[in-house]
Amino acid sequence: MPNVEVSWLALGDCSSIQYMVTLYVTGVVVKTEVTESFNVVLRNVEKCKPSSVSVKKYTEWWSGDESERKEFQIAD
Repeated sequence: MPNVEVSWLALGDCSSIQYMVTLYVTGVVVKTEVTESFNVVLRNVEKCKPSSVSVKKYTEWWSGDESERKEFQIAD
């Protein structure tokens, strides 16, 4: 199964921010990755299924809103 790299731009500059990247396949959460960088590689993503990703920033004290889900599908 292929890998998918997700990257984004962040507004503002706060310390100790982490990002939670969520992968949905047919609307169901199948994977969540946490990172402090502005990109992450999601490994072993299923082919030929409607998928989407979202990014949410958070710290120890608060969490932001989930981004708009970006849809994609990996062709066989």
